[in-house]
Amino acid sequence: MGKPKVTNNINITGGQRISYTVSYKVEYRVYGTVPWIDAGTVTETNNITQNFRRIFRQAGLSPNRYQIRVTRMTADPTGNQVGDIHLTNVDEIRNENIAYVNSTLLAVHMLANDQISGAIPNISCIGTGKKVQVE
Repeated sequence: MGKPKVTNNINITGGQRISYTVSYKVEYRVYGTVPWIDAGTVTETNNITQNFRRIFRQAGLSPNRYQIRVTRMTADPTGNQVGDIHLTNVDEIRNENIAYVNSTLLAVHMLANDQISGAIPNISCIGTGKKVQVE
């Protein structure tokens, strides 16, 4: 569904890293509908000195337009603590069989005549179009 980015915690006064825990709840709904659907609460604990990312994946959604809400469940940090949470992006994953990966398809309709004589002609072209990202 998205990648919440969590900023770690450092005890600035003592200069030591200390673990920090942040919990967040993820909810979604079909755009414009009333009830929010609880997708779960996640708790992250870490003591590294850089941001870290976690992926929250919600499978089995029907094709539609969705609203996503991420709510912090733990109290905001106080004093010298740093512990922010940000939703950085939302990706759509489509599981489809694609027969021609990294290829441009060209359809050619030609009138059969005696010059072809059953052989496949050699065709050269420059393909232009829209580049589509498939993951």
